[in-house]
Amino acid sequence: MKKIKKLLICVGAQKAGTTWLHEVLEKDTRFKTPLFCKEVQYFNYKHINSPLINQWRATWFIKLTKKAEFRESLINYLQDNQTHNSLIPTKNKIQLKRIGFCLKPLNDEWYCDYMAIGPKKQCAIDISPEYAVIGQAGFENMKAVTDNLKLVFILRDPVERSWSGMIQELKNKSDATEKLNRMANASVETLIGRAKTPNIANRSNYLATFQAIKAAGLMDKVKVVFYDDIIANPELVIESVYQHIEMTKPLAENTILDKVIHKSPSMKMPNEFITQMREVYAPMLAQIHSDFISLPDAWKKRYAI
Repeated sequence: MKKIKKLLICVGAQKAGTTWLHEVLEKDTRFKTPLFCKEVQYFNYKHINSPLINQWRATWFIKLTKKAEFRESLINYLQDNQTHNSLIPTKNKIQLKRIGFCLKPLNDEWYCDYMAIGPKKQCAIDISPEYAVIGQAGFENMKAVTDNLKLVFILRDPVERSWSGMIQELKNKSDATEKLNRMANASVETLIGRAKTPNIANRSNYLATFQAIKAAGLMDKVKVVFYDDIIANPELVIESVYQHIEMTKPLAENTILDKVIHKSPSMKMPNEFITQMREVYAPMLAQIHSDFISLPDAWKKRYAI
């Protein structure tokens, strides 16, 4: 297995600016970005059996094979399990490789091939916020696929992140409008119960992510970014990310720096929801501040740390 020369992985948090980071970095042609998608979702597939990677693989397989020019590549792939590559016209080799990425077994060799850096690239990027919940084994696996690993972990106020995640989850439903209206009129108890469900709560459990990163011996590889800083000074955040990955930031102006990507529909959080959920997350944030990283002054004041 040929390891990836240099790999930047953003491990979350979900609804904390990860899409914004991807949109900014992909403008720099020195980065190898994933084919087909922003979020590769490989390590969460391997370590927590997430179906997300196969969702995009299935979607793209269908898209690719609908095109007439891919028909010959697909026939050869299915007929001879790629043993007749030499018989496929040169113009179809890329097509065959793309189909292969959608069909080949998922393992570290697949990931290294998928994220391989060409001669004109300096660093591959995989921005998959679901990686925040993969645990120690998942982070250790990241070390195994690259010679030079860099991590970015974006933290958003966990109450705000949970609220945004709850809205996003409903927005993706077929009857989104009805469900969002129901949420807007729900009791505080109902809302808190929803915020404590695993799908929402686990992605706000930053302490568990830090503990897994530390157990994997990767604390010196992680750059922590606060969502507040992205809002206040996105230029400075991007400069700090480039410094972390030991690359020079391009001089060209990036017009997307101030753009909010995939913003969830606006819905005011009830004050009582905020109060009670801050009580839930205060001990976690206090431990993070004590054991891992200094929190912003506004967070310390907000959570009485």
